[in-house]
Parts: sequence; structure tokens; C-alpha cells
Amino acid sequence: MIALLFVAVGCLAILWLWYRHYYEPYFVLKRSIGLPGPTPEIFFGNSRPIVDKGWMECTKQWSKQFGPTYLYFIGIQPVIFTQDVDIIHSVFVNKASHFLERSNTLPVFSEEKANSVSVATRYEWKRMHRMLSPMFTSKKVMQMGPLVDVCCTRMMKRLDELLHDNDTIDVYKLFGDFAMEAILTIAFGRDLDSQSDEGKRLSECLGMLGAKNSKWGLLGMSTVLSHARWTIWVLRALLRKSPLGKSWNYVRKVAVMMVDERCTNKTKRADVLQGMIDLMDDRVSKDDVAFNKLEIDANVRVFLFAGHDTTRNAISLTCYCLAAYHKVQEKAFDEIDKYFSENSGASLYEAVKNIPYLEMVVLEALRHYIPVKDVHRLCVDPCAVNVNLVIPKGTLVYVPIHRINFNPDYWSNPDTFDPERFDPNIVVNNTEGFLSFGAGPRICLGKRLGLLNTKMALVSILRKYRLDLANDTNIEIEYDGITTSPKYGVNLKLIPR
Repeated sequence: MIALLFVAVGCLAILWLWYRHYYEPYFVLKRSIGLPGPTPEIFFGNSRPIVDKGWMECTKQWSKQFGPTYLYFIGIQPVIFTQDVDIIHSVFVNKASHFLERSNTLPVFSEEKANSVSVATRYEWKRMHRMLSPMFTSKKVMQMGPLVDVCCTRMMKRLDELLHDNDTIDVYKLFGDFAMEAILTIAFGRDLDSQSDEGKRLSECLGMLGAKNSKWGLLGMSTVLSHARWTIWVLRALLRKSPLGKSWNYVRKVAVMMVDERCTNKTKRADVLQGMIDLMDDRVSKDDVAFNKLEIDANVRVFLFAGHDTTRNAISLTCYCLAAYHKVQEKAFDEIDKYFSENSGASLYEAVKNIPYLEMVVLEALRHYIPVKDVHRLCVDPCAVNVNLVIPKGTLVYVPIHRINFNPDYWSNPDTFDPERFDPNIVVNNTEGFLSFGAGPRICLGKRLGLLNTKMALVSILRKYRLDLANDTNIEIEYDGITTSPKYGVNLKLIPR
């Protein structure tokens, strides 16, 4: 009798697993969503073709076969891949309250007891966003200008030294050092020389966080997590032992040290870290407008990584575009020279604020060379995004930024490098097609600060040097990391003007 009971229980368990991890997602859910898409295989869903062919090639083939919007699975996680701007606008803007979370994989990179604003659930995110957004207003960013100026002066001194014996350098490394020093100085009040042992170690670890993943990487974690959320504990343990985990732990160590130093010394500074410490309360509940210490540590780490990697890429690849398109570079020279000839005592901050063409160049460079390959949102409540598509709870909506930024339906002559398309005085109808900073309520929080750092660094260089392509310049963008990056760096020739 007992043996039969065990057999019955075993059969029911197998039946439940078959239904929950195969029939329900791949048949019931797929039929209810009603979108075309590749046929999933048991356990993996459609993960294996992405690993085998690469994300870019696989999604390109699927788009040709199934159209601009289709459904695929990572494990049993349903993913709606869309290039339809109407659906994107509905998900990210009009009905954003139904899509206020991000990928289920991201909590693997957070601590068990605290999330950062980048991976927070909708309630955590709303609370953190209320507290953090006042720290990145136009007025606050303006006050950071003099500190960025100091970092630019240090960068130019290092650049002059590098060009003493050779007129060709990898600007990707140079701007990585600048980005790290800038975010540390501006946001956290820490003056760290990137050429010191500590600076080199931190720069190396920050670079590792955005580097190309192993063959499975995040895709493998997503596949496993889609089947069993408890495996997040196992994945965290494995991640800690990996090079990526060791780099993340070192960045965490630096973040904790900066927070502890500020709290111990009672030093007051008008920066992001001070803003979070002023709102610190270890008794915080999800409805309180306060941080606990673990949340501050988590957010410092995210700001360090995001401020370093995306700024490094933005400056480096804008310089590449200027070197490749001489007419654009000449116009930038004219605008910069004209401003400083009329305002000889102006600061760098005043210059970038009054040279709109410079921001147009940066935005066009970011359209061509995206900081991250995608933006995505997790549906937290069932939502009808249009008359034909109802998105169930737990479905991930995935938007390929590169495809949108080059879609001829939204951009005229999308392959042309034309900064004028971002002229604020020209009425354009495709602003919804620019997603390099994301869109909607969870748009990049540090957008203003990132643009300020980028433009001030560019003005510093263009006042003194002309940019040109080197013989070994090879821009091949990798899309397999957390952020995109040039595989071989950005080797450019800098010629004194």
C-alpha cells in the first residue's frame, strides 16, 4: 500500500513538472499571447540557438521570419521581442505602471537584503527614485561642473604625456580612467588617481563587470532561474567564485569603505553619497523615504559601474565618429573656437552649456554605438498594450536598441552620421525611436551627469587636438556583455591643432 502511494505521488510530481515546465509555458501561454515565434525545446526554450549563433544573428533571423514582434522563451520565461514603436511607447510610457520591473536575472547581482535602484522591484524602485532623482536635477548637475573640470585637467595632462612619444593611442583606456576618476570625485567625494595601484585595480574590476560573458553567461542564469527561483542562492554562490564575482566584490569593498569613511568622519559634501547618507535610516520600511546602509552600499556600486562603463564608451566612440567624419569635426571646431573667442574667460561647463552642436554629435554617436544592446521591462500586472496584444504577468518585453536606432521607419537615412537630426530647433517625429538612455519612468537616472562628463571631456580634447583614424583602428562592437564595448579598443591619432 505504501509503495503504491509513493508511486502515485511520484507520478503526480512528474505530471506536475511536465505541465508546469513544458506544457503550460510552451503551449497554453504561447497560445494565449498569440504571437508567432520559434518553437521552444524542453527546459532550454530558445536559449540554445542564441548561444550557438549569437544574440545579434539569431534575433536578426527570427525578425526576418516572424516579423517585428514575436515570442520566444529563455527556459520557461516568455520574452516578447518587439521593434514596434507603438508597443514600445505603450510599455515604457503610456502603461508604464504595469511594467515597472526589470529582468528576473538581475537580482543575482544584488545582495540578499538590499537592492539598488537598477534592480529594485516596483515598490522599492518608486521609493528609491523619489529619493535619488532630486540628486540629479539640472541644478545639482550644474554644481558638479567645477569638479568635472578638475578631472578634465588631469586627463589632458595624462594625454599630453602619452602623446610625447607616439601620436596614436587607445583613447578607450584613457577615457576609462577619466570616467572612473570623475564619478568618484563628483558623486562620492573620493580623489583617487587612476594610475595608483588602488586606481588600477578598481579600473580593472569595473571594466570586468561590463566585459563579454562566457558562452552561457546571463543567458544560462536566466534559463535556470526561469525554472526555479530558489536557484538564485546557488547562482550567487557560484558567481562569487568567478572572475566577475571577484570584481563585483572588490567594487563592493570600495563602496562600503567610502560609505563608512563618510559616516565615521562626519564630513559634509554636496554630492550624491551625502544625499543618500542624509536620508539614511536603518529602520526603513518600504513606504518610508529613507535608505538603509545596505541600500546605500548597493547603489554606490551601481553608480560606480554605470558611471564608468557608459561614459567611457560614449566619449571614446564619439571621438571615433569625429575622427571618421571630418566635416562634423570641423563644424565642432568652429563652434568651440567661436564660443571661446567670444567668451575668453568661460569655464568648460559654460562652454558645453552654450554649444548645442556638441550634444547633437554625442547623441548621434550614441545612436550609432549604443551603450547597452537592449532595454527590457517585466510585466507585473496583465496589460493590453493594443487591441491585438494582451501581455500576461511575468512576461519580459525586450527591445533591441540597435534595431530601433537604425530602423528606416523612424529615421531618415539611418546609416548616415548626421548630428543635425538632433537639432532642438527642428521638429522631428522620431524622438520615440531614440532609446540609448532607455525610456519612460525608469530612464537612465544619470543621463544629465553622463552627458556633462562626455561633453566636457570632448571640449577639452578638441580645443587642443585634431582627431584622425589610425592605421590599426578597428571598431568591432561586442554585444555579449552587460554593456556593449569595442572589442579592440579605440585607437586614434591625435594631432595638435
